[in-house]
Amino acid sequence: MSNKVATHRENDRDQRAQRTKKARYVETVVWSTVALALTAFAGPVLYGKLHHVFLLETGQSATATIMQLHDTGHRYNDHPEMRILLQLRGEAGDAYQISVDHVPPPFDRPGYEVGAVLDVRVDPEDRNEIAIAGLSASSGPPAR
Repeated sequence: MSNKVATHRENDRDQRAQRTKKARYVETVVWSTVALALTAFAGPVLYGKLHHVFLLETGQSATATIMQLHDTGHRYNDHPEMRILLQLRGEAGDAYQISVDHVPPPFDRPGYEVGAVLDVRVDPEDRNEIAIAGLSASSGPPAR
């Protein structure tokens, strides 16, 4: 009789161990899937922010004049995103136009008008990649 009890206890212990292994496996699969999903969705956003900061620190300085300004209809923390057509003038004096979507800081927003001058940083390897540093110190309200 005691052999049957011992065998029954061993079987119970083995079944619990298998359930625990399965539970750990399922938990690992679930958490791996969650991590992969977060990386897939958040990765591009984080890369964009890091690239922007990188350009602000290492990009070539340039000035840009606002040629056109339109609200895209998107809001970020109740701040409007603007589509801005810029006329850039690089350090070499070359001029070209580029359109960017940008959320102006609330304290600078009144200065974002057609004719205003912005300080920007340009990626030396791709001049179409820019980061807006803010309103230029020389930028006042445009003449009317």
